[in-house]
Amino acid sequence: MLRARILVGFLIFIASLFSASQAAAVSITLGFEGNPESVLSMSEANGGFGCGSPGAMGELTCSGTNLDSAGGGWTLDDWNVFADPDPTISNSFSITNNTASTQSIFVSISLPTSISFGPSSLIRGSIQGGATDNNGNGVTLASTGVTSIYDAQIDAASVRTLLDAPQLYSTPNAFDSVSVGLVNFGIPVQELIGVATNLTIGLTIRFDLSAGDSASFTSVFNVEPVPEPGTALLLGFGLVGLAARSRRA
Repeated sequence: MLRARILVGFLIFIASLFSASQAAAVSITLGFEGNPESVLSMSEANGGFGCGSPGAMGELTCSGTNLDSAGGGWTLDDWNVFADPDPTISNSFSITNNTASTQSIFVSISLPTSISFGPSSLIRGSIQGGATDNNGNGVTLASTGVTSIYDAQIDAASVRTLLDAPQLYSTPNAFDSVSVGLVNFGIPVQELIGVATNLTIGLTIRFDLSAGDSASFTSVFNVEPVPEPGTALLLGFGLVGLAARSRRA
């Protein structure tokens, strides 16, 4: 009887872990700001997101091409998302504005974390990209108002931005392109912020794109716990030892 109860309890525990893993899925949401009909959300449970099998540590890659919105307002030309619940997000995509007017576009990734830590976290991130004129009348990529092109979040709250408004990348030349150079933070030394990481990290890219044109971005957001004092001390001793050994050699 005792063995049966232990077995039942173990099966319930495994089932709860499985249910939690199913509920906690990396997801992507994209569309036009202020136009709910244009917004699409997908998760790793959705075959359209193109996710492979999780790796040994839960890391996941999702990719695909030529995904159209329900109303045809935009086409996600290609995407490649790498998500590691440790946690790290890497998001590369290209999107086309199919409408006849400038649109405010957002592409947002949410990733449940496999660990929680705090009250402080170490963060780093980067973004680069550009836009291409598809219809011969020039191209404009911009960020206006109070929004930033890059917005990194922990537990749904913004913790770091890049390319803060106003931003303007434009050319009147037909079928020309504009580039957004690489910008980053926490590289090579991660930034320390007084924010605990409990449930999720997120990465949102927002920008205005001229009619008929395409934009592409590659962005990364990584979060790590602050090392315990003992771990940092041991690491320091190790580095000192290596330095002394190299001098003797």
